[in-house]
Amino acid sequence: MKEENNQHVVTRRKFIESASAMTVLSVLPGYLSGSALRLSLPDTLIKGVQIGVIAPFSFRGLPGSVDDVLGYLIKLGITTVELMSAPIELFAGAPTAPPRPQVVAPPAGAPATGGFQRAPLTPEQQAAQDKYTADLKTWRLSVPMTKFEELRKKYSDAGVTINLIKFDPLNRPLSDEEINYCFKVAKALGVKGITTTMALDKGKILGPFADKHKMWVGFHNQLIQIPDEIIDALLSSSNYLGLNLDVGHYFGENNKSPIPVIKKYKNRIISLHLTDRKSNNGPSMPFGEGETPIKEILQLCSEQKYPFGADIDLDYQVPAGSDGMVEVAKCVQYCRDALK
Repeated sequence: MKEENNQHVVTRRKFIESASAMTVLSVLPGYLSGSALRLSLPDTLIKGVQIGVIAPFSFRGLPGSVDDVLGYLIKLGITTVELMSAPIELFAGAPTAPPRPQVVAPPAGAPATGGFQRAPLTPEQQAAQDKYTADLKTWRLSVPMTKFEELRKKYSDAGVTINLIKFDPLNRPLSDEEINYCFKVAKALGVKGITTTMALDKGKILGPFADKHKMWVGFHNQLIQIPDEIIDALLSSSNYLGLNLDVGHYFGENNKSPIPVIKKYKNRIISLHLTDRKSNNGPSMPFGEGETPIKEILQLCSEQKYPFGADIDLDYQVPAGSDGMVEVAKCVQYCRDALK
């Protein structure tokens, strides 16, 4: 984090509880450009529901180091985060990944997929990626856990909990040693669990590791239809396997409410991802413009006092003239309004 930000990491000042987040939004771009003003929204534990964010993905278009992300969270008053592994490993000294095609939303008129995708790698890009993969494995199997513990303290001292770490890919062809490394990093960070994309073979592969380390693995659904029998099979290999349930993708791809799934698997959900999609495999939309019952889901979580949080997953195209931080702030305000 820049030196000017370090002076204020531990000091979290509150707005009066009635302050409008949308009013604060009007000053955020100036804040990001270097203003000395320090602002914070009210804490995002709202009526018993912990609202967090997956990062740095949700802040795309902005710098994405762990220090950058921490600054965004402090400015927005967000106190929990699902942090992706790439910036964490860079902080700990991992080799730098080669450039890859940018993650972009489908162009206008293209078939809706509900998510962002990358273009295929060229042969040269694939060769660079293969070398990076080999170098990363060598680094992972030799790095001490001290830098990860340092990162945990950095966030904790700022009043932010790294609740989950997202590792992808977390599957074969990773070796047993690399999979164990992922769990060791998660323990060093003090997280509740690891999240990773959903695939039918992952339950059997990761179940023994989850049992060994006594740590949750949450499977994230995207671009996949998941009937109950598939979920049951996926979770059957270990009591530490659960769901990182994306409610918008479930709605968009299954064309039905995720609320029955939340109720049925409430004891196997480690977190929700909040996205808003249209039905019939429709696109991701700004919160409130899709058809996913986000408001009803948040109210259910509050009423039932479910122990898992809900993380904003900014999956829609950032509008021209805006940025990821402004859009995340809008999503937080939507959640506040839903839980009034």
